[in-house]
Amino acid sequence: MNLGNVNFGEYEDAWNDEEEGDVTDGEYQANIDRVEWRTSKAGCPYLNYGLKLQDGRMVWKMTSLKTAKTRGMLKRELKIITDQSYPSPSAIELNDLIDKRVQIAVQTKGDNQNVYIRSLVEDTPF
Repeated sequence: MNLGNVNFGEYEDAWNDEEEGDVTDGEYQANIDRVEWRTSKAGCPYLNYGLKLQDGRMVWKMTSLKTAKTRGMLKRELKIITDQSYPSPSAIELNDLIDKRVQIAVQTKGDNQNVYIRSLVEDTPF
């Protein structure tokens, strides 16, 4: 089988972690299971969260640095999760986000599913 230059990385191990089933609109508690900086095709950095629901399903949240609005959203999310303000994106300690339990809202608008971090529930995962 020819896989070309595809690097499956963490997704190879995560293949069986996710249960089938779409996450419908609503409020959920989730653990921040994974978080990493990525770069869009257009070259803009964004923070990519893997949020694991109590039933094992994963919800993905991406917050870009592209606009003042999205940067403000990211700053508010980080303040909710860590109760800290960061002087720059490079100062964000991603490990401080892992295993935090958060209340999220999932809202679908057309073909897009938006995920909003509402509050920190507690510091320990499920």
